Order: sequence, then structure tokens, then C-alpha cells
Amino acid sequence: MKFSWEWICEHVKLEMEAAEAAELLSLRGLTVDEVISEAGDVVFDIDITTNRPDAMNHRGVARELAAITGTRLLPLERSFEERGGKAADHCRVEIVDAAGCHRFCARVIKGVTTGPSPDWMTRRLERVGMRSIDLLVDITNYVLWELGHPLHGYDLKLVPDGKIVVRRAERGERLKMIDGSEKVLDPDILVIADASRAIGVGGVMGGFDTEINPSTVDILLEGAYFEPVVNRRGARKLGLSTDASFRFERGADINGMVGAIERCCHLYEKLAGGQVLEGLVDQYPTRHEPVAVEMDHRRLCSFAGLEIPEQRVGEIAAALELGAELDRHTWRFDIPSFRVDLEREADLFEEIIRIVGFDNVPPTIPHVAIEPQDKLKLHQVIDAAEGVMLAAGYTEVLNYDFIDPEGNALFAPPGAGKPIKVLNPIAEPQMSIMRQSLAASLMSTIRHNFNRGVSGMRLFEIARVFFAAAGQPLERTILGMAADEPEPAPHWHSPRCPADFYEFKGVIETIFTRLGISDIIISEGTEEFLQPLVRAAVRRGDEVIGWFGRVADGPQAHFDLPHPLLLCQLDLGAVAGDAFPGRSFRRGSKFPSISRDLSFTVAPGTSFARVRGAIEGAGVDEIVEISLIDLYRGEATGGRTSLTVRVVYQSGERTLTQEEAEAFHGKVRDSLMLLGVEIR
Repeated sequence: MKFSWEWICEHVKLEMEAAEAAELLSLRGLTVDEVISEAGDVVFDIDITTNRPDAMNHRGVARELAAITGTRLLPLERSFEERGGKAADHCRVEIVDAAGCHRFCARVIKGVTTGPSPDWMTRRLERVGMRSIDLLVDITNYVLWELGHPLHGYDLKLVPDGKIVVRRAERGERLKMIDGSEKVLDPDILVIADASRAIGVGGVMGGFDTEINPSTVDILLEGAYFEPVVNRRGARKLGLSTDASFRFERGADINGMVGAIERCCHLYEKLAGGQVLEGLVDQYPTRHEPVAVEMDHRRLCSFAGLEIPEQRVGEIAAALELGAELDRHTWRFDIPSFRVDLEREADLFEEIIRIVGFDNVPPTIPHVAIEPQDKLKLHQVIDAAEGVMLAAGYTEVLNYDFIDPEGNALFAPPGAGKPIKVLNPIAEPQMSIMRQSLAASLMSTIRHNFNRGVSGMRLFEIARVFFAAAGQPLERTILGMAADEPEPAPHWHSPRCPADFYEFKGVIETIFTRLGISDIIISEGTEEFLQPLVRAAVRRGDEVIGWFGRVADGPQAHFDLPHPLLLCQLDLGAVAGDAFPGRSFRRGSKFPSISRDLSFTVAPGTSFARVRGAIEGAGVDEIVEISLIDLYRGEATGGRTSLTVRVVYQSGERTLTQEEAEAFHGKVRDSLMLLGVEIR
């Protein structure tokens, strides 16, 4: 944003060069990006932060320099003579939407004469990047850059009965703007209207039909305050960005508009020969309540690490036009309406220290007692799972939490409910909801890489998924795994080893072993998005905490993948509370072990986990190992599954006898019989 040094000096008396002023501003938060010398003047290009609309004008910058240098702003000429009748007889204002327009003021100026602007005004406008149009329009632009409040002038004869109505647009209503474009409006847009039609978009741009033109003699001058959110929404919908909308979006000065109108009237009278009618038409339904903020002087000095005299604080407050009173050690500041960024004590700390100068605060090393904190259990679980995945050769990926509804629906868990919608999606519909599963994101990543010639990937992601529970968002921390199963490599010396179902099973078991959780059961899965014969559920007690398997044909076709894909998802949050239990040391036995094999058949659908559980439940403490060494399915067993299990017995106190081993083995057989096995 550009500012003229000559124009700034009209508002404050400074005994310094422009370069020095630029450095002072930069050190106090108004960064001067460039200093440009132009015939007889210097132009500052200043980076004004969005929370400082008060500094987006020449008097605002001058106010900053006055506070920095300990001087005061010079008075600004706003005087004019009211004559020629009453403004209220020629202008009426009605605010229908008080939520969108908090205040609307109007003045009537008659008998103006248009023509080119004086050289000094044209020169100043050009130096801030404005094109001179004519005197009547230039005056409102000049006041905008001088005082920061947007104003707009209407040709009074083009506004029937001088009636102004501030309302929401009707759906489908059309308006030709002053730039010649025609816009189709809707109720999200606030308009300025006469008795029958819209004549401007509030705080954005005026309409073509009522604009000031070379034949204008009488002016209806508007000054208003528009709600920033309403203004921003309207400007975005119409694809417009103007000097007015830029300021209204950041918060204009609801009480400063009167001074801006007075300054404008002064210039109309002085330069255009206008007669300012008596009275200000002022509709103010939503009044601004003055804000008072207290600040403890002792806390200020402690926070700054610098002793700041009370007198200096008072001088800074006066220069910044903050009403300040000191009661013992407590300051009470009356925040003016143009300072929308000052709301609490911390803001005042920053404001005072900023003007004093951060460069004047002596550097000190803070004395802070820091105690090391243990990681949250969930974070320890995440670290452990990441370590296992990386060791297993998987690559970690990060995806957006946003996803498209169609992809999410393919993998959403049962009972997930409606997904949480994103209010302002980056892309519609690709990122319009919060994901309820990591599966679709991982499949998209696989597809993205496959389309670029990369296959044989093993990927994992640890992230949150989101659900709506009783109207409140619920987050779960999930581990997702994905691996494609490409065709074998064509080279005889480099066979490609595709991922398979049992690799996933081994990785999952390793993760839970690392977490110290031993009661995990892998059983037959029911997820419809996985192939029926290649899917499994990960259970803990009666709770399903995960699943894995090969993707079914439907989801695979949806993501346009040419070969099978394996997916897995585990709820790490469900086991975090029981992870890393206390461990005890167990000395290895120095006595020999005895192994016994047992062959039997089980009913179809009986899992090995149930067989192992039956053996472990036999009540034999000397069992140290259980392993499946043979499996047969065929006609010879009548549809049952034949298993051979090896059980290893060992005592830590003595050598077991053959008789003892046989007795233990008998207990195992009895326990298995309760499961319904048939001993062979």
C-alpha cells in the first residue's frame, strides 16, 4: 500500500528525513518494503497487516509517527457552512438489514461544479496508485486515502425522492456496476437501493445508473459501516475487490465516518463551490459500545523486561488517541472505534512496547524451569507402530483429512453416520467432507503413483478419522496400511516379491507384540469392501479394532487400479490405554524340553486361535510353545479340517519325566475335546 511522504507531513510535524521515518515505521510494525523518490516527494510502499485498518490511510500512518516521535497530530480542516435548506427534506434513509449495516449517514451538497481536480490532488492520488477521474469523484477518493473511510456520492436527481434503502438483494436481481459490468445478485449480498431497485452493492461498488457524472449538480453523499463478514461474502460472490471492500472487510471506523463526511463536505465547498445543506441524516440502529481495557503497569514492565515510565505510557496513549487514566498501578484505556485490534491487556502490552521499540528492549536469557514430560501413551503407541512399519519396509504418507463423499462411502465403518461436512472446502466435491476411514486416501495415493509408473508400493499412514457423535465431533487415531500386488518382474535375476495377506498378518502381530498386547485374535472378517476369502477381522475380546485383506472388485474398479490391492486399518486409540504393560524378567530354563504332536480334526470354520485357546486353557503351566505343523482339507476328512499341533513342555525347576509329559498331554487332549475335535 503506497503513501506520500508529502501528504503524511501535512498531518504531523516531523524533524526528519523520509528514509529515517521509513526505518522507524519498519521497526514498529509497519514494514516499509520500498522507498521511491518521485519529483519533489517520496513514496512509501508499506506492508499493512490485516488487523490494522486504522493505518491504511495517511492520517493513520502520521498517527504512528507522532506516537513514535512523541509529537501530536496536526488539526485537520473540516469546517463548512450549512446553508440552502435541510438535508432531511431531500434525503431519507431506511435500514432494513441492521445486521449487515450498523450505521448509515448521508449529507446533501447542492450546486457543485465539476471539472478537473487541482494539480496537488491529482498528484497525490497518482502517487498512491489512483487515477484521477474528475473533481467530484476525486474528492471522495482523496478522503478515502487521507482518513481511511470509504465514501460514495450519488447524483441526487437520479435517486427518486432521495430515498435510500439498505437491504438484502432479491434472488435474480440485476445491477449494472460503475465499471460497466452487470451482476446477478442473491440474498447473501447487501445492496443500497432506492424505492424500487438496487443502485449499489454496500461497501463494494456503486451502480452505473446513479453515479456522479459531468452533468451532476447535486450530490447525495453516503458514509456507512457494513458488517465485515457480510461485506466479504458479497464481494467474493460477485468477484469484486475494491479499495472500499478491502477496508470494510477488515473493519472500518463506525464513528470516524462522520469526520470523513465533514472533510469531504469541506472540500466540496472549497473546490467545487457546493452548498452543504443543514443537518446530517444519520441512521444508527446498532450502536458501537465503547470498549474499556485495563492494564497493570507492573505487569507491562515485567512482560517487556524493561522499565517503562508511567509518563511515557501516557504520552504514547495520547498520541495514539487512546483515552488513558492511571489509578495507582492500573491503567484504564478507552479504545477508540478505529482500533479494532485492541481487545485485551496483552494487546496493550504489545502496543506500548511496539511504540517504545522492540530494539530498545535489552536482550536477556529467560530463566525458565523446564521439566521433561513423558509422552502421552497414545503418542508412544504411534511411535512404536511407526517403528515397526518402517522396519518392515513400508513408506509413510500424509494425506488431507478431507475426502470426497463417494470414496468415503466405500469404506465407512458400520454405524459411522453422516460424515462431517467442510464449510469451506478447498475443492468441491473432492474435499468436501472429513474422512471416516484412511482406506480411500491410501488407494488414491496408490493410484496417483501407479499413474506415474510406480508400482509395488507398501504404504502406511497414521492419522485421525472423524465422526459426528451426539452433535459433537469424535476423532479416532488410526493406522492404515496399503500394498499393491504387481505382476512379477520380467527380469530373471530380480524377482518382485509382492505383498500378500500373510505379510499383513505378520506385521499386525509384530505391532501388537511391540505394544505388549497379547490378547489379540485374528478371525474371519465381514467387510463387504474386501474379498470374502481374503479378509480378516482384528478383535480384542468382543470389540473389532481393525481389519485387513484384499480389496474387492468394486472399490478396485472405482479407483481404476489394474491389479489387486491389500488394505489394513487398525484403531490405535482403542488399545493405547493398555499398551506397554509392566514387564517382568523370566529366567530361561536350563532343563530340557519335551515335545508332543497331536493330530485331530475340527469342524469347518474353527479358527486356530480357538484351538490355541483351548490348549492354553488346559491348566498346564509347563507349556512353553504351541505351533501348527500340518493342515489338510479334503474329501478324506469328510469336510472337516485336519490339524497337527506340536506342544512343547518344559519346567524351570527340574527335568520332566516322560510320564509327566504324557499326563500334561492328556489334559491338553481333554481340553480340546471340549472344543469338539476328533482325535486321529
